[in-house]
Amino acid sequence: LGLVRDGIAAAKPAVVAGLSIAERSSEFGFTVARASVSGSFYAASWLVGDNIANVTSAPIHSVLDVAQTITKHSLHASRGVTELSLSASDSAIEFTGAKKGEALKMLEAHVEAQAGQDGHQVKEAVLRICVLLVELGGQLSVTDPALLLRGAHRLALLHEQERNTRMAKRSALDRAGSIV
Repeated sequence: LGLVRDGIAAAKPAVVAGLSIAERSSEFGFTVARASVSGSFYAASWLVGDNIANVTSAPIHSVLDVAQTITKHSLHASRGVTELSLSASDSAIEFTGAKKGEALKMLEAHVEAQAGQDGHQVKEAVLRICVLLVELGGQLSVTDPALLLRGAHRLALLHEQERNTRMAKRSALDRAGSIV
């Protein structure tokens, strides 16, 4: 049961991060929807030469506002229910006497059992990773979707650069192979 408690402890920040991403993504999606509706009506107003955009798009924006409010409250309720379920499960298992840290003990035993390896260095690395994950756990929620998008964009650029480098190397090797 200690392993289950460890799993619950690991799941809490992941759940918070996942639901936070869902909340910010839905906000972003509704912003895009509003911009699309407004843009379409403004383009139509410009083509027709009449200022119908504000009057005509207002009901659609109202529907989007209601849909966003329902989505926001549903996600908020889901977060509350999920966090409460995880906490209640952890408390119930704790009541049986199960202690946290069983996964780390099992990992330590596994590392000790590795023949021919420096167990101390491996244990130290694992402990540092565990500490890092615990420290980052509270920072996994997304509070600024723009930062998330910039980070995703940077990651995509890095992947593209790596791909281009690999393709250039492969092309150079192919040219060198055809010359020989």
